[in-house]
Amino acid sequence: MTVTRNISLSALATLLLFAACRNASTKTGASSNAAPSGPVDTLYGIEGAERATMEITPEGEKQLTYQGYRIRIQENSQSPGEKVFVTPRDSGAVTYSIPMEDGAYFCGINRSKAFIDIGTGPSGREVAIFDLQKRMIQFRSTYADTLLISYNGKLWYYFPVDPAQIDSLPDCPQQTEWEASGLGIGWAERRLYDFGNGSLTRKSEYKCVPLQ
Repeated sequence: MTVTRNISLSALATLLLFAACRNASTKTGASSNAAPSGPVDTLYGIEGAERATMEITPEGEKQLTYQGYRIRIQENSQSPGEKVFVTPRDSGAVTYSIPMEDGAYFCGINRSKAFIDIGTGPSGREVAIFDLQKRMIQFRSTYADTLLISYNGKLWYYFPVDPAQIDSLPDCPQQTEWEASGLGIGWAERRLYDFGNGSLTRKSEYKCVPLQ
């Protein structure tokens, strides 16, 4: 993640909140960046993603084995982001790559969907859902704050909105801290995307979010 040099430690902590996909931890709490001695069972990516068995190769690649897929992840050497290769666990299956632009990171699998986090700061981020069976992007949206996959197959996220659209702005307890750190304040609306049937639900739930 790139961070400007003049940003304070408090702001840096806020920025690091959005790097969960890059720093997914194992069930023992150790960082996935530390090479284990053998395969480990891990909760990799955003909350609600399926468990995988993970290995770190001597070259620093991540090898994730799910029930139906094997995922190989390489960090880009010249720019932020990752390269992701998928091998279905079927006889004679052919490996293919997920289209990944600069600043894109693999964030786990759920129900044959791969989740991609795109961005390097707290604002202007996007989430994409890649259908591993159809081999295409199913959904893409700007988001703010955190991502969550629910047990019934919905992506929960906050979508940035104009505060003029909100009848009553909720409190923003971290506003003073964020502004002192050089960050701005934005507002976001809770949304639910059902990646089974493709429906999108807007909820009348709002929160303030930091802007860089």
